[in-house]
Amino acid sequence: MPLQNGVDSVDTLTRAIGAEHVAGGTCYLAAVISEPGVIRHTAMNRMIFGALGNSPKVSSVLSELLAACAASGFEAVLSQNIQVDVWAKFVRLTVFSGMTAVTRCPIGVIRDNAALSEMARGALKESMAVALARGVPLTDALIDEVQVATAALPYNARSSMLEDLERGRRLE
Repeated sequence: MPLQNGVDSVDTLTRAIGAEHVAGGTCYLAAVISEPGVIRHTAMNRMIFGALGNSPKVSSVLSELLAACAASGFEAVLSQNIQVDVWAKFVRLTVFSGMTAVTRCPIGVIRDNAALSEMARGALKESMAVALARGVPLTDALIDEVQVATAALPYNARSSMLEDLERGRRLE
């Protein structure tokens, strides 16, 4: 799982209470703070979650969560390998956030500039190498998936990191 402040929080939790009691997950959604105290959902509504261990109890709870998501119209996926799904998102996000922030450009500029596009591809491979070094089996298919997803983004799509940078806020 991705590190936060140098600590792998899921591994810490798993060691403390056992993998049979822990689930992992990630969301794909976009939201903005439209005014103080108000968060506006702007795009996407997908959640991926899955058990870290082999526990019938966690699997049962996650099946109930999947049904609740379906009933509410929220797209959800019960993952068979949540570590791969979380790291795949982490890899995508580090490249999107990093590239838009370092260039101070929306994704369309990066996508349409050959040198910046190649830089993003190199960053993607570097992030994937970190996952592989941690034993997470990402495949080269992720490179193609990221390119397809990037091509589908609006030209002016910007990461929250770029927005924070432009507003003088602390970065993640």
